[in-house]
This record gives sequence, structure tokens and C-alpha cells, in this order.
Amino acid sequence: MANIPTKLMSELYTKTIDNECEDVYVRGYMGHYEYPIFELYHYGTRILKYDMERGIDKVDGYSVSDRDAINSILRIVGDNDRVSNSGGFIHVIND
Repeated sequence: MANIPTKLMSELYTKTIDNECEDVYVRGYMGHYEYPIFELYHYGTRILKYDMERGIDKVDGYSVSDRDAINSILRIVGDNDRVSNSGGFIHVIND
């Protein structure tokens, strides 16, 4: 978690859940939640679509900051999966 502090993603996640159906912005990231789907955007590109009942639906992105932001959200929601950006694209790895 070198680049994206968990505190920043925690703030975004909490505000997003508290303001369902609204877009919430925190420093280049946007969260959107309509039960059961939580979506995380980085500079307008969706990098995570997370179903609160089933888990990861879709991941995208390529940068270390995308990876770190997604992994922070997964940690916050208690999901044991993680993502990696090895090979130049984001993909799911299981712990």
C-alpha cells in the first residue's frame, strides 16, 4: 500500500455508502453505490465494480495506484481477494 493510503479509501467508501445513489469524490477518486453494487472510479475510469453480496464483479486499470486503491477497498469490505498489476493490467489473485 505504498501510494494509496487506506485512510483515503476508507473515507471515500464510508461517504459513498452513507450517500447511496450519489457520486462521492475524494482526491481523484469517485465512489458510487446502489445496493448491492459499489463502483470505484479513478479520474473517470471505473477500476472496480464490487457486488456486496457476491464479491468482485469487474476490475480494470493498469497503474500501481489503481491496484492499491482496489486492494484498499477489498480490505475495507473484508474480501480476501487481492489484485495485481503484473503483466501490465489489473487482475484478481486469491490469497
